[in-house]
This record gives sequence, C-alpha cells and structure tokens, in this order.
Amino acid sequence: TEPMLRFAEHSSVPLAPGTFASPKKQDDDDKALRLASLSAAGTALALAGEGDLVRVRHEDGPADLQRHGEVDKVVAIGLSPDGHWLISAGSDGSIILFERSIHTGRRVLRVAGTEVLAVSCADGELGAVATVRRGDERTLLWWSKRRPTMVEVRTYNGPMLTTIAADGTRVVVTGPVGSISDPEPGDWLEVFELGDPVWGMPRVEWPGDRP
Repeated sequence: TEPMLRFAEHSSVPLAPGTFASPKKQDDDDKALRLASLSAAGTALALAGEGDLVRVRHEDGPADLQRHGEVDKVVAIGLSPDGHWLISAGSDGSIILFERSIHTGRRVLRVAGTEVLAVSCADGELGAVATVRRGDERTLLWWSKRRPTMVEVRTYNGPMLTTIAADGTRVVVTGPVGSISDPEPGDWLEVFELGDPVWGMPRVEWPGDRP
C-alpha cells in the first residue's frame, strides 16, 4: 500500500513513490521524505525530499509543486500560519519565498551564503526569518517588504530556535534547546520588535523568571 500522512482532522495525504525525486536524479535516495512543515491553521502541509522540489498540499484545493532552483536539495522549509506562503532554503544557502498557486510569485530573499538551519515566514508576505550557521555561531536573519534582501539581527554562540509572528511584527528566539515547557538552567528567550530599527526586549532566563 502507499505510505500515508495524517492531514488535518478527517483526511490523509497519499505520497506516491518518487513524488519528490528530482528530474536530475532518479536513485532511491531521492524518493525519501526529508522535511515537513504544517501551517499553524492546520490547512496546509509542505513536504520535501532529496531534490529541489517542495510539494504543498492544501485542505481546500489542489497541491502546489514549487521548485527551489538549481540546488542539490532543499535543507529547510516553512509555511506561513495561514498556509498561503512557503519559504524554503537550498543547500547553497539561498532562501526563496513562494506565494500559493502562483509559480511566478517567488521572491529571492537571499541569493546564497552560509548554511541555513531553519526558516519561518509570516502571513501576507509581511516578513520572514532564518537561522544560518558560521562555525559554532548562529545568526538570526530578517526580511520584510521594505528590504531587498535579508539582514542580520543578532549572532549567538550556540544552538537556538526562532519563529516569526503571523503579522510579521515580532520574532521569538529561544535557546539553547528551546524548551519552554520544561526549562533547564541556562535556557533563555528573547523577543524582537521588527522594524527600523529592530528593537530587542529584555532577555528572559529561566527557571528563574518565567516568561
């Protein structure tokens, strides 16, 4: 039988063999599912394999097939909370924002660069963030419509997790393991107001002062 993924509450998504195989490669490794992202509303699911393709399944319509570009593979994906926007990062460090069902509606946020670890985008093309790695350091990047490319917000000396608000006005950064429900000594959380300039709220460290 075909492998299945649970989607929303009363439906499932069939994954046909070779769905994510790049036309440039057809070996068995290209058929493996590597990345998945579910929109906050639960209405869209993005899936990527070893090639440069990302398939987005929507609860209320047909699937979109987006091609990141001339890269060996997509290394990170994210859906906006409403599922209308997809952000993806390639193995060359490039980052692209796609609009649902519009194959020409793509905006290059970063041409290339250091390794991308994670990406996240807001609703309505209002903003996007990414985490990139340079050695042991992690750098938070931010993009908005007012900027042609992503800019650096802050660099951290170790692992961290990021997410952007649905309206694109704030980004939350947690580290080193991002455990809010079960924090350990040394865990922390920061919130940035995104604008010109970017404003950072005081860092909260716990299990001292909980946010």
